[in-house]
Amino acid sequence: IDKAYDEACDKVASETRFAGFAARLLHQALLMKSPPVIIVSGGNRGIGREICRSLAQQAVDAHIILGARDPAKGEAAAAAMRADGHANVRPHHLDVTEPDSVISLVHALKSTHQGVDVLINNAGHAARGEELTEEIARTTLAVNFYGARQVGHALKPLMHDGARVVNVSSGMGELDSSYSDARRETLLHPDLTLKELEEIVADFIDDVIVKRVSRRGWPANAYRVSKAALNALTRIWARDWADDGISVNAVCPGWVRTDMGGISAPRTAAKGAETPAWLALAPRAEIGGSGLFFRDKERLDW
Repeated sequence: IDKAYDEACDKVASETRFAGFAARLLHQALLMKSPPVIIVSGGNRGIGREICRSLAQQAVDAHIILGARDPAKGEAAAAAMRADGHANVRPHHLDVTEPDSVISLVHALKSTHQGVDVLINNAGHAARGEELTEEIARTTLAVNFYGARQVGHALKPLMHDGARVVNVSSGMGELDSSYSDARRETLLHPDLTLKELEEIVADFIDDVIVKRVSRRGWPANAYRVSKAALNALTRIWARDWADDGISVNAVCPGWVRTDMGGISAPRTAAKGAETPAWLALAPRAEIGGSGLFFRDKERLDW
């Protein structure tokens, strides 16, 4: 809160018998006028970059914070958007797998903004290679599950009542027949806790190490499992954070032509960004709730 705010509160306090109440009203009024703050991880390329662009076009008064693991690439992406007239996009170094990087973002937000209105967990990783190895499993889950969890929990104390979290997932995270019935039942249980989910993810990594993935009811694909875990995290947060007024939803952007999706994908990155941006900005009544999964603004089954 700057000097002008302090002086304004002092003036109110000195001129009215209801000084404390009036000062609180002034404080609330100033907060209400604060531009919304939107964080996008993995915002320097592909779908993330187009999410930032779409948000900047639709929410011209918002502060769009483009998170990027590589600071130079983040600055280049933000500079290109500013050159296109989107002055409300600013880069910030954000490696979702590094606690120090996440903490740095939290400190920066505390010093420059009054809170967080939207978090879009977009940073993702898909490994190349046919064989499922321990390295692939750990690297994929480090970004797609643990990274999203780390950023979400770090930023939650800064989230306003009415804040939103959008987890960019995938249709490959659907709990199809590649999972055993027991795995599906466990992951879909309405009372699943974060601790239990983390234990399940650790079990998958253990099963990869000892090469018993199929026998233990898993698909032999770390990306699938990472997105199924992200979907479960979405449901857990939606349930546990509801009393704080925070809504949490997941979205499949479709198969998109990006470095991750490949040149054969039928969708543009701009098309893939449409529903994540919609979940960030649309009226809550239009979205229809929290703890849901979407593609093309339509609900999907988990």
